Amino acid sequence: MAKSAEDLEFDPIALLRQELEATERAHRLRAVKGLDALACVCKEAATREKLVPALFEHVRNEEEDEVQYRIAQNLNGRFVRSRGASPLF
Repeated sequence: MAKSAEDLEFDPIALLRQELEATERAHRLRAVKGLDALACVCKEAATREKLVPALFEHVRNEEEDEVQYRIAQNLNGRFVRSRGASPLF
């Protein structure tokens, strides 16, 4: 089992970007379900420097409300701690 993104044979953030570009909304919704796990695997620096900008870029580029809502739901305390910050709540 991979303990970090470096242990994987693929770039998980590139895969997320690809999945978020899918035309089917259901596919994009499945892609955002594992954001907190992805942040844990990517570790603090990669989450802050690659994952968060990728999510910001995707949301900014006319994503549907439901997918935006699911992304926001996944930006919970565990995700925030994965970026090296303290949750506000």
